[in-house]
Amino acid sequence: MIDDPNEPEVLRIPPFLAKRKKLIRGIGIFISVTSVGMVLFALFMILRNERAHDETRCPYRFVETRTLADGVSVSDEARSCVDGLSEHRWMIQRVGSAPLEIGRRRLSTDAYTAPRYTWTPTLEGTHVRVHVENRGMRPITYREEVALQGRGR
Repeated sequence: MIDDPNEPEVLRIPPFLAKRKKLIRGIGIFISVTSVGMVLFALFMILRNERAHDETRCPYRFVETRTLADGVSVSDEARSCVDGLSEHRWMIQRVGSAPLEIGRRRLSTDAYTAPRYTWTPTLEGTHVRVHVENRGMRPITYREEVALQGRGR
């Protein structure tokens, strides 16, 4: 066969570079598939967890009520819909008004055992505050005025 000077020269990749290219491509495909799998697993776990905590499937049970003033009290309610996980919510009851959820927190069941768990409701002016402490976690304070804004009042 005679070489035609007008024919483009075919670029040949040395065999060791071809093997390297296949290896890099395989690693890239593995990382991509693994990443997609982890995202899908995370979405599955989120959906499973939220579905388990549906109010109709897993209702709250009464834990304790603390009275702050005449006609104002705060209740602690809890539920455990998934093994090892508990959710507490704090409800304000005022005479003549519908109960108002001031906050909720979902942590491991161990975080809600005494003496690791304390909650303190206070009345500041006309608004209720609930300070929650779970040892090993950041304390949090729920404010009635924030809950009212979320309700559109």
